[in-house]
Amino acid sequence: MNDPEPSLRKDAAPSVPELQTDACEIIARIMAGGKAKHGEAVWFHRETVRHHADRVQRHVGTAMMIRDGNEPIRDGEDEVAHLERAFVRCLFALQKVKRGHS
Repeated sequence: MNDPEPSLRKDAAPSVPELQTDACEIIARIMAGGKAKHGEAVWFHRETVRHHADRVQRHVGTAMMIRDGNEPIRDGEDEVAHLERAFVRCLFALQKVKRGHS
């Protein structure tokens, strides 16, 4: 059996550059999908901090239910997909708060 790349081994913590690369890829992919579906910057102009925070909780909760086997994977959205969406929604909420939005 081939060993996974050193950076993907369960006992190897990712480096800061690896985290940055992963975060940027996730943000770009999720935002491109959102833009295609909803239009440019809807997350900023239309949706509130509360809306994003509620979605963060929903995505994390769904990810954990999938992880525990209490929720099926729907529409190809597995545990990772829900955690990625929660991450981006959390970033959206943070950016709105930093800019003084509700």
